Amino acid sequence: RVGQLSFPRDDNAGPGEKRYSDSTAEAMDDEARAIVDEAYQRTVDLMTEKKAQVEMVANLLLEKETITHDDLVDLIGARPFQGDSAYQEYVSGRGPMKK
Repeated sequence: RVGQLSFPRDDNAGPGEKRYSDSTAEAMDDEARAIVDEAYQRTVDLMTEKKAQVEMVANLLLEKETITHDDLVDLIGARPFQGDSAYQEYVSGRGPMKK
């Protein structure tokens, strides 16, 4: 609804002064709230869908306190998408991932 906006800082403005109207501020707040609400709902839905895996990870954390990427792969499997090879090499103690 709001789109991409830019409100450059005015060095002559006093504290609390803004370069947009109250209705624009309200529209920005509504848009931000909608984004946060959508992300929250997606998170709840994902955690509900993956409840068994979340419980497995929680139990492993109770057991070990600190877990690694490799622990997660061993526990619940690899990600359903291919990540960046440099990231994979960084987070895995097993060396470069084989395709």
